[in-house]
Amino acid sequence: MDLRVCGAFRALPYAAFTGLLRRTACVAFAGALVTGALLFSVRASAYAAMPIFLAKMTLILLAGANFLGFLWLTRGRGGDEPAGGLAVMLAVLSLALWLGVLMAGRFIGFL
Repeated sequence: MDLRVCGAFRALPYAAFTGLLRRTACVAFAGALVTGALLFSVRASAYAAMPIFLAKMTLILLAGANFLGFLWLTRGRGGDEPAGGLAVMLAVLSLALWLGVLMAGRFIGFL
C-alpha cells in the first residue's frame, strides 16, 4: 500500500488495490502477532531484557501510530487518490519503520 501511495502501480485503481491489500495486511499481521507471541513465550525473560527486542516493539508501535495517522489523514476522502504530500511522507515513514522492524527481528537471533 505504501508503494501505491508513493506512486507505484498507478495503473491499478487506488481504492480497490488498497482495500484488498489492507485486508491482506491485517490478516498477515494477526498471524504474525500469534506466531510472535508463541516464539516470545519460549524465552520471554531473555527477550524482554534485550534492547534490540525493545527497539523492535517500539518500531511496531510507531508503525501502528503511523498507520492510524494515515487513516485519520485520508478519512472521508471520496477520491481515488490519497491526500498529497503528507500522505506520501507517512507512506515513506511506514516503509522505513517496517524495514526497521524486519532488521531488528533478524538481529534478535544473533545477540
